Amino acid sequence: MIKRARVAAVIVEHDQRTIARFVRPGATLVSIDDIPECPFSLVDHDYVLHAEVNDSATAGAVLLAVTRGIDVVVAVDLPGAQRSVFLDDLARAGDVTIGAPPQEVPVLSGEEHAVLTGLADGRTLVEVAERLGMSRRTATRRLASAKAALGARTTMEALVALRG
Repeated sequence: MIKRARVAAVIVEHDQRTIARFVRPGATLVSIDDIPECPFSLVDHDYVLHAEVNDSATAGAVLLAVTRGIDVVVAVDLPGAQRSVFLDDLARAGDVTIGAPPQEVPVLSGEEHAVLTGLADGRTLVEVAERLGMSRRTATRRLASAKAALGARTTMEALVALRG
């Protein structure tokens, strides 16, 4: 049985300093062409793949690497729908951290944080709204403002940023 990847980090900037933030000390940084063909499972090796994902072929190669047990640090430059599908596939394969170069930490309001925390706990937006004593529309607005503050396009990205 193949173990899940330990980390799949998606980064915005593709430079050595940013990549280094996500690579464990002692890990071997590899490109797609450097990945050995055998054995299939590379869980016991300490590889970290770095790549720029800008087409479906590279996205597929990165996902294959993750299923083989290789951690990945990638810059994603895919159009909207393809980006979402790729990030969802990565999330199913392992833990995803969406990162960027150090910036000012966004401050969420109490309600924005409460809405995201409720969603992270597995509740629906309606359940979160009821629990917080607000309308669904207000909860939707708080979610939208939280995503904007975190620079997230999707709720999943906002939840990852909240944990990050």
